[in-house]
Amino acid sequence: VAANREALRAPVHLQVLEWDTEVDDEQLRELILRPLQHHSGLSLIVGSDILYDAAGRESLAALLLRLVGLQSVQGMKVLLSWQVRHPMAEDKFFSKLSGTFTIDIVQQESVT
Repeated sequence: VAANREALRAPVHLQVLEWDTEVDDEQLRELILRPLQHHSGLSLIVGSDILYDAAGRESLAALLLRLVGLQSVQGMKVLLSWQVRHPMAEDKFFSKLSGTFTIDIVQQESVT
């Protein structure tokens, strides 16, 4: 994303959070939500290849649910890109979030 910042037709705010970093609610608001709210109240959080293990799925689900609870403006969108490795576990991940997010799988390619 950083390399293509100039080519994108929308404001870009980059923030990397590592799984083992402890971040409190105010830090999440400051690092992620406030920069995104300055752009018509919509946000898009992009993640790539982050569903590969149980710890990553659990951490991501917890982070996304925290962000939804902390945001003051509705309309958060999350775009995830991943290679299917554990279909049942990945389905469970999306089921866990389905009460909070509307989930659309745009394209799914077989790994076989």
